[in-house]
Amino acid sequence: HRNEDGSIVQILLGMWDEEYHRAMFHANPQVARTKRSFTHFFNKGDYCAEVGQPRSTQVKMSCSTTMVGGQMSLVLSEPATCQYILTISSQLFCDVQEALDENGLFAL
Repeated sequence: HRNEDGSIVQILLGMWDEEYHRAMFHANPQVARTKRSFTHFFNKGDYCAEVGQPRSTQVKMSCSTTMVGGQMSLVLSEPATCQYILTISSQLFCDVQEALDENGLFAL
């Protein structure tokens, strides 16, 4: 965010932590994976004074058949204070579900 005085404010919404992701993925199966989407969980974002803990974000990758090629739609919401959901919709996510392991991760 750029303030009127030209200063920039950056807020870290979360960092990747595979252990945290695995725990949240299995604790939230209704959110973690559906027929048309899968979610990765991030934590340890910047401290949020309003709730007294770090920010966290769910990154939901969703299959969209209305977009073509590499088109993507990004939507960031804040359903609870300092808890975010970033939804990325694209045709690119329609065929990757089979490549995910039991933790919702890509096997490399």
